[in-house]
Amino acid sequence: MKLNSEKKIKEVLQKIKKERIKLGWSQYEIGVKLHISQNAYYKLEAGKTKLDLQRFIEITNLLEIKPEKFLQ
Repeated sequence: MKLNSEKKIKEVLQKIKKERIKLGWSQYEIGVKLHISQNAYYKLEAGKTKLDLQRFIEITNLLEIKPEKFLQ
């Protein structure tokens, strides 16, 4: 079960990164929008820091994509 959830989280993070790049945003730019450093955002996107629900929703709002799209 834990492996499945870790795999799903990794997939979600990859989708977030793909959408960020599609918009032409750097990690620094999205970090500024989230009021965090580029390094803090890098750690989120790389899975080194856990992505909590609040931050996930903030990111999907910035990307203007419904959260459920990332969970499919």
